[in-house]
Amino acid sequence: MEKRKRQKAESKKVSFLATVSTPQNEEEVKQLLNRIGQLQRTIVKIRNTNEEKVAQLKTRLETKITPLIEELNCLVEACYSYASTHRQELTQQGKRKIIKWSTGVLGWRRGKPTVRLIKNEREVISKLEAMGLDEFVNTKKTINKAALARELAVAKSLPGIELIQLEFFFLRPGGGEEISRQVKQYKL
Repeated sequence: MEKRKRQKAESKKVSFLATVSTPQNEEEVKQLLNRIGQLQRTIVKIRNTNEEKVAQLKTRLETKITPLIEELNCLVEACYSYASTHRQELTQQGKRKIIKWSTGVLGWRRGKPTVRLIKNEREVISKLEAMGLDEFVNTKKTINKAALARELAVAKSLPGIELIQLEFFFLRPGGGEEISRQVKQYKL
């Protein structure tokens, strides 16, 4: 059933697109702008209505699952409390890290070591460089495109650099939002 509705909607979209023709005068363009504004307002209204419904559903969902999450967290904490108190016994004096039961598994594992800065990063970088430990400092070189865009004559003469300029068509129906499309790309 849902597939048929989708197919009908797609066929309507295709047939509608086929019936839109290029306006022949300014009055027809004005009519199209008016219709675009109407469509934008309808789309916003539908989106807002749906967003309200989604928010209501999320609230209902949170109301239902919050007590379950709280119970789950309490049960996990209780298991941890027991396991940490009886860790030596459960792990056979540290010989095992994982305890398997018919109802589930628990255990301890360590993550990979991570580095955490306890001082200002710039200070640490300066000290590492002063000590000759440059391999512990990242250096990333990139092209300064903004500077090249300010110096077009220089940028044009450089190998591996291409200057382009994009052209956009835009429209803004009265009271509506601007719609913009890239239509051309020029090499400078």
